[in-house]
Amino acid sequence: MPDWSVRAREAIHSMEAGDTTAALIHGRWLVDTLWQRRGVDAWIEGFLPAFRELLRRRGYFVSSASDFTESLQELQVLGEGFDLYDLARQLAALDTILVRCLRVAPHPHFPDLGAFAPPCPCGAHPTASPKAD
Repeated sequence: MPDWSVRAREAIHSMEAGDTTAALIHGRWLVDTLWQRRGVDAWIEGFLPAFRELLRRRGYFVSSASDFTESLQELQVLGEGFDLYDLARQLAALDTILVRCLRVAPHPHFPDLGAFAPPCPCGAHPTASPKAD
């Protein structure tokens, strides 16, 4: 079984290559593994630039903070089942687990994706926001 860093690089490469399906598969593995192992050496710094590049390649505007915010709002409207929405949700889930459940990160890596955050898998945090308690 590949380790976290290999799978993370594969997810980033998939996003950079525009392969959303592969990115979703890797992302699901990363989220599940992070929660099941209750922590790994979770290097996730490269995800947001790769996600922004994927959005750009798919025709979304991401060059400024306001453009990125508007693009994320468009994804919110499209909702679950739309691949880019689902990928944003997986990235937000990584933050939720790292910041709220495991408390190994002092602040979210992807604060712009907070609206996509799923409920905390530990069940101890009633809101979906990945903000630190």
